Amino acid sequence: MPHTGLQTFRWAITAVALSSALALAGCTASGSPSPARSTGTGPEPAVSAAQPSPSPSAGTSAEPDTSAVTDAARCEAISDVMTIRFNVETAVREGRMGPQERDGWYRLATRDLQRIPTQSTSLISQQVAAIQATIPHTDPGALTSPVVGTDAWDAAAPQLSQLCAAAGAQIILQGFTGG
Repeated sequence: MPHTGLQTFRWAITAVALSSALALAGCTASGSPSPARSTGTGPEPAVSAAQPSPSPSAGTSAEPDTSAVTDAARCEAISDVMTIRFNVETAVREGRMGPQERDGWYRLATRDLQRIPTQSTSLISQQVAAIQATIPHTDPGALTSPVVGTDAWDAAAPQLSQLCAAAGAQIILQGFTGG
C-alpha cells in the first residue's frame, strides 16, 4: 500500500521530533556521548580525549547534567522547534492539516522547547528560560496548552534567532512539507 502525502508528512515530523530529542540528549544508540557532528564541508573537528572526572555524586540525581550544554546546542534545538512550526504552518495554510493535528504538533514542539537546558548564564539560556516560564505545568501525559504557535512564541522567536546569530549559531529551518 503506497504512503499518502499525509502519512509521509507524519513520518517526517516524527523523525524530526525524535532526532531533536536525541540531539538534546547528546547520546548515541550505545548510550555514550555522541561526537561532534560533521557538516561534511570541512575537516572533522578534533575531539579531546581528556574528559572531566565525574563528581562522586554523579549518577545519583534524577536530573541530567546539563552543564556542558552549549549555546550552539541550544540553538540547534531551537531550530528544531522552529522547523516544526514552519512545516505545520505550511501544511495548515495548504489545507493539509486541521486544527487538532496542528495543536498536537504545537504541543510536541512546546515539550521540545521545555526540555532545552537553561542552567547557563548566557543570554540564549536566559531567553529560553523566560519562554519556558510561560509554559503551564501539567502532569505527564496530560494535554498542555502549547506555547509554540502563540503570540508569546512569535514575539520570542526573532529574539532567539538574533541571539543565536550573535553567538555564531544560525537558526536553520528545514522545510519538508508539500512538494
